[in-house]
Amino acid sequence: MMQSTIFYPRRYEEAQRSLPAIPASGIVRNRTTERVLVVLDDDPTGTQTVHNVAILTTFEEDVIEQQRRTGERGFFILTNSRAFPSDQASKLLNTILNNLRAASETVKVSIDVVLRSDSTLRGHFPLEPQLVDLALGPFGLWVLAPAFFEGGRVTVDDVQFVHEGDFLVPVANTPFAQDRSFGFSSSNLREWIVEKFDGGDVPDITSIGISDLRRPDGVEYRRRIVVLNAFSYFDFEIFIAAEAAAQNTAPRLYRTGASFITTRLGIEAIPPLPLSWRAFSIAAQVISQIKVEVPSLLKNGRAEQDIVGELARQVESVLTGGCDCIINTCRKLIHGEDASASLSIGNVVSDILVRIVQATRIRPRYMIAKGGTTSSDIATKALNIKRARILGQAATGVPLWRSDGTCDKWPGIPYIVFPGNVGSPELLGELVSSYHQA
Repeated sequence: MMQSTIFYPRRYEEAQRSLPAIPASGIVRNRTTERVLVVLDDDPTGTQTVHNVAILTTFEEDVIEQQRRTGERGFFILTNSRAFPSDQASKLLNTILNNLRAASETVKVSIDVVLRSDSTLRGHFPLEPQLVDLALGPFGLWVLAPAFFEGGRVTVDDVQFVHEGDFLVPVANTPFAQDRSFGFSSSNLREWIVEKFDGGDVPDITSIGISDLRRPDGVEYRRRIVVLNAFSYFDFEIFIAAEAAAQNTAPRLYRTGASFITTRLGIEAIPPLPLSWRAFSIAAQVISQIKVEVPSLLKNGRAEQDIVGELARQVESVLTGGCDCIINTCRKLIHGEDASASLSIGNVVSDILVRIVQATRIRPRYMIAKGGTTSSDIATKALNIKRARILGQAATGVPLWRSDGTCDKWPGIPYIVFPGNVGSPELLGELVSSYHQA
């Protein structure tokens, strides 16, 4: 069994001072490319740094082909594969890849593929890049770039850190590493790759350090998997500019956090959307909270349908009264016997919440769903959204979508996808309160 190197927290400011300065001259940003960026997102929260980009929550060939014909430079396909055990995730991703390949043959446009995944390293690795490599490759190299700056996730000296207070905490020292489905012990990304290959043949690994990125003579790499360090957007800008300038480069496959996608698409940052935005203009003065006790629902399958119906009626009563309504589950984490069972429990919980929304007949002004599996299922199963426009962010790192005409339940509804691992514990409450005070 591989022994992981132990890393300790570092002060953020000390780490920042230890890095080479960003050159004052900056770089030339060149986004001229005929290649369309297709982002396969294993969780809907990956849209947390972009705006005015489409996301498909279905993967039928005709839907993908229609999106390809828009001429837009990039789009997301929500796979939500992180919510499934590896065998189901494999079947799902293979279906998506087959449809994507077929659509690509119909619409003669070359694509680059990004596997957007968790900046705290949870997800199906190396399974997903291996499947993409087989279906759409072969790719000359994989680029691993998990930094997500808005969420305080940076990569320094090949170590993935989470910014907490004044410190950078190695990711293996955080609760994310204890995930029952995707846990790990390595903060060093080279070691993490070896750990995740779990005794299999590991491709050659190299890394591009921040010092490499910020030196005048550019970037060079020759290995199969490249670990890309980054402390700021400037570091990604340098890498992408070097790629654009390179001649005869091998095809690349990217597994990244959200920030890399923003840079690759050349999207300029915008502030969180103002509270005066018309979709949120009807003010409510009260928030009513309905608590869903998941353990009791799981134990009482016979009465589950009646309970869901009663909860939906409570929601309708609250909304009819002009109030905002919060449906929340208990905070107790229920584990299964193994990783697959733990994922299945989470899906059962999400299914109950979906059924409550499906049964609700009163349209709210907007919706918020917190957590990756929950927000994906509410979008695809409860609202039946097939395509949405990412408008921007409701708060830093919190995506705001608007469904288009493909939403069968409430077309055009503003939909806030609230990540489970972003922001302070108070942020969700502050966001809801601010909307009904606007």
